Amino acid sequence: FIDMKTGERFEDSELSTVDTAILLAGMLFCQSYFSGPEHEEVEIRDLAEEIYRRVDWGWAQPHAPAISLGWTPEDGFLEYDWRGYNEAMLVYLLALGSPSFPVGQQAWTEWTSTYDKSWRTVFGQEYLSFAPLFGHQYTHVWMDFRKIQDDYMRKRGLDYFENSRRAIYAQQAYTIANPLRCQSYSATMWGITASDGPADIELEDASGKRRFRAYAARGTDTHDDCTLAPTATVASIPFAPELAIPAVLEMHRRFGQYIYSDYGFFVPAVIEKDFIALLHFAQVISRSEIAHARPAGLSVRHKIRPGIGGRLLLHQPKRMHNLQAPSSQHPEKPQAAMFIFSRFG
Repeated sequence: FIDMKTGERFEDSELSTVDTAILLAGMLFCQSYFSGPEHEEVEIRDLAEEIYRRVDWGWAQPHAPAISLGWTPEDGFLEYDWRGYNEAMLVYLLALGSPSFPVGQQAWTEWTSTYDKSWRTVFGQEYLSFAPLFGHQYTHVWMDFRKIQDDYMRKRGLDYFENSRRAIYAQQAYTIANPLRCQSYSATMWGITASDGPADIELEDASGKRRFRAYAARGTDTHDDCTLAPTATVASIPFAPELAIPAVLEMHRRFGQYIYSDYGFFVPAVIEKDFIALLHFAQVISRSEIAHARPAGLSVRHKIRPGIGGRLLLHQPKRMHNLQAPSSQHPEKPQAAMFIFSRFG
């Protein structure tokens, strides 16, 4: 992260490969969206291209073929590398598709090598599990995964879009079961994901003591402290509108005066113990949300204007040339629809 006022490194933040990927995906989206002949739009396209080409993905592979989480000038590369399943799928897709410094296809094999550890059945849904919902949403902001499979997902009989849909159904089932007896959890009150919370504090009620956290990677099987983030619910609309839209409307109906403003929902909102703790620094589709690459706003547009994010990136065959393989098992499908996983098919 950088200081927004000085442009310098923020505190001791690492050079993060996943945040780099999110930034690049946004740039490539703009590159496709601003397609006009005007000087400003030509400049946007040129700058996006220049920046993407400058990224040396091979440098970020100290333990090749995996890609490192990040690097700091004090300690060098971080101890761990990215392996699935989580939000870093975007890192590997952009690294494989790089027009200048692409990684080898063994990188994707390494990424999926840990999938079996994440495959589980959660509240009746069998899928690649990642507890916070954002891991099932981020990459989908820019990529349309419907009917596209790599070897692992083909073996399991589903695609990544369906996988995210199942994760949403599992979370709703969890809030219905409500094993921790959170006050407001229900079929229309869910949205558990990594987010800031009210504070590092312990409170007591009739059910006993409950510890809240200032920040946690919350999910159905980890760090649940009854904190809901409306972004997780809103961003679920493209995958399961029949669940997400009623939930968003119910949040607004019950708590709108506390958790909704001119720019949308605050995130997160803690709906527990008859109080609502608001963190005003981030809102759905606000500038802060865009800066943090939250998926909600774009994902909803992905639903309203079908496939806009994925469609615009999919129509960059030159940009994603290195993801195209002559050995594709789907030669009858157009390149624009197949570039993501054809290399591994």
